[in-house]
Amino acid sequence: MLARHTIVGFFVALLPGLASAEPPEDDTPEPTAVPTPLPSSIAGRCEALLPMMERVATAQGVDVGLMVAVARIESGFDPRAESRAGALGLMQVMPGTGRTFACGDLKDAEQNAQCGAKVLRKYFERYKNNAAFGLSAYHMGPLHADRAQTDARLPQNLSYVENVLRVRSRFLRAGGSCRVMAQPVGPQRAP
Repeated sequence: MLARHTIVGFFVALLPGLASAEPPEDDTPEPTAVPTPLPSSIAGRCEALLPMMERVATAQGVDVGLMVAVARIESGFDPRAESRAGALGLMQVMPGTGRTFACGDLKDAEQNAQCGAKVLRKYFERYKNNAAFGLSAYHMGPLHADRAQTDARLPQNLSYVENVLRVRSRFLRAGGSCRVMAQPVGPQRAP
């Protein structure tokens, strides 16, 4: 069994440069209409939203595969999604987080994507591109990630982190194709 610091180190080494060290000069991409109605399948919604997510990720200095994976895990690419906890839209941003990061209308798909990318970039910068802590903070807030980092342990929502990284890996191995988004999120078991 690997020591905890080795596992956390793996997450840092795995994803160098997911968030740029310096914020881009202009972080507002040109607005683009999100196609409506969106397809009913996850892969179809991914395909419809992918050009916008690519633009937003590039403008925010965030890895496109990471942003796509977060959108898949958080909302299944549904810009109208609303969680029981109150998180909104494609990237499932909490209204308080939206206010903290000075985001626009979280019910607008593109503004929600911009906000989610901005939050991802800030958390990855905060945790020096450590995916375990950056994604944990995105999912549960920075206090949980800070506490885990201070205690030199893995975050309690490590399964969320693993799922995001698994989906990102599938997306990138498929050459950035949304067709893999229909696969189950969890680990694939051998037959």
